[in-house]
Parts: sequence; structure tokens; C-alpha cells
Amino acid sequence: MLPTKKECIKLVKEKNPPNILIHSKKVEQVSNAMAKIFLKKGLKIDKKLVSRAALLHDIDKWGQIQHGFEYRAGEKMLEKKWPSIWKIVKKTHLTAVLNNEHETWEEKIVFYCDKRVNPDDKFVSLKKRFEYIENKYGKNAERLEEIKKAEKKSIQMEKEIFKILKIKPEEFTV
Repeated sequence: MLPTKKECIKLVKEKNPPNILIHSKKVEQVSNAMAKIFLKKGLKIDKKLVSRAALLHDIDKWGQIQHGFEYRAGEKMLEKKWPSIWKIVKKTHLTAVLNNEHETWEEKIVFYCDKRVNPDDKFVSLKKRFEYIENKYGKNAERLEEIKKAEKKSIQMEKEIFKILKIKPEEFTV
């Protein structure tokens, strides 16, 4: 059984400042809109799972800012309580796209929609979002190269998604 939307919001609030909750709610809104289109196209999508994973995708964001990227207390809790959500949340990191770990549409939807929402709550293009990621996290040549590779793989995922949706990425609005 999945947590309620209210429970997800409470968990994110407990572990993060308000801006992360705002971002997570926007990612959920965008993910729900995309899942709805997938369902209309006849694909089997667990919309409730997408919603809950999108809300919880940054559960460890503040902990990672404070303690380093390896901080995963929230994800460990998700793994124990709601493993189906955890399987999606753990694949919202750039390493997942770099390692071709996305297997389900639910995983792809939440990952992709997170990469279309900037921390300022704006729905943006992949190009614009990766510009932000490069500026924020591309502090050395190795990390910058990794981010650029992740951007290329994310663009491939975008093409795969929108081939199914039969619209252009810029036509997808929320």
C-alpha cells in the first residue's frame, strides 16, 4: 500500500526546507500530466505510484546539501516502507541515466519531469535545466563532463518519451 499524498508532503516537509517541497509538488504536477497522456495512449502506468514517487523524489535533498551526496536516510526509509516508490526515487539521480537504469515508464516519467522543473518551480526545457545543473554542480571538469553525458542521455530519453506521446517536447505544457 502506498502512502497518501498528505503523508508524502509531511515527509518532505519534515526533512527539507519549503523550496524543496515546492519543487517536489511541481514535479508531481508535471509527472501526473505526463502519466495521464501515457494512459490516454493506452500504456499501462501506475499514476498513483508516479504521483507519490514524484513528491518524494528529493526526500534527501537537504540532507545531501548538509552532509554530502551519499546521504540517503530518506531513501533507506522508503526502501523499507514503500519499495516500489524507492525503486523510482533512487533512479532520479543523474547516475541512473548514465548507467541506463530506467526500466519502467514510471521511472522514466519521474526522472524526466524532475529534469524539466527548475528549483524556482518553473517548467523549463531540458537544455535550460541542464544549464542550471551545470552551473550549480559542475564544479570540476570531471563532474561537468558527467553532467554533459547525462544531458545527452536525457535527450535520448526525451525522444523516446515523445515518440510515444506523438507530440514535441515544447508542445507538452502543464
